[in-house]
Amino acid sequence: MRTPRFFVDAIPEPGALLALDPLESRHASRVLRMQEGDSLELLDGHGECGLATMTASGGRKRQAVVQCRIDSKSVFRRGDVQLHLLISPPRARLMTEVVRMASELGVARVTPALCERSVARPDAGQVDGRWLREAVAAAKQSGNVFLPELDVPCTFAEAVELSPSLGFVGAVPRPGTCTVLPEVGLGVSKVAVWIGPEGGFSEKEEAHLSGIGMVPLTVGQWVLRVETAVGAMLGQVIGIIGNDQLRCECV
Repeated sequence: MRTPRFFVDAIPEPGALLALDPLESRHASRVLRMQEGDSLELLDGHGECGLATMTASGGRKRQAVVQCRIDSKSVFRRGDVQLHLLISPPRARLMTEVVRMASELGVARVTPALCERSVARPDAGQVDGRWLREAVAAAKQSGNVFLPELDVPCTFAEAVELSPSLGFVGAVPRPGTCTVLPEVGLGVSKVAVWIGPEGGFSEKEEAHLSGIGMVPLTVGQWVLRVETAVGAMLGQVIGIIGNDQLRCECV
């Protein structure tokens, strides 16, 4: 059984004592029923992780406090290539699925882009609320030591300004379409992955993305829902880039 993971704001040096916040403390003591002497893995979302030992637990049910001693600490750096997902946000709960998949697949940044055919118009408050909670939960489940940077929703034009100069755009399957995919070689540090709304990008938006160098990428022969396209496209782009260039390394 794997060591349970918990999210903390910062990980102190080995030997120091650390109290988990009330939510994580409650999960450790009431849900997992952890005891003194049990091992924990800690993540801060910024590239640091640590192993710790639970030393004490107390407080009421809703005010539980778990204290642990830091046994070891590791610091990671991101891979040589970072993925930047720029996506027209689907409706409410489906966007949390997008954030979850992005976090599990190691995306470095997520930018919600409001396109001409976008239906959902999320506000900035969701970024530090539901979306961040989903990213944290996904990081704990997957062991990813980096949380994705979550941008506030912006216009298509603003997203274009944020986009890396090399990348891919999800293309609707069309007869006779033949796509030659570029190699992502040395010296490339960021790769964009653009995914449009249910109705697809408008002709104007497609032309704009083509003009800034985004290469059309079609996954399969059928039209995909936005949340399906996220996992399918990211998986294919990861295959193009290669795990070696994306892998985080301990420094």
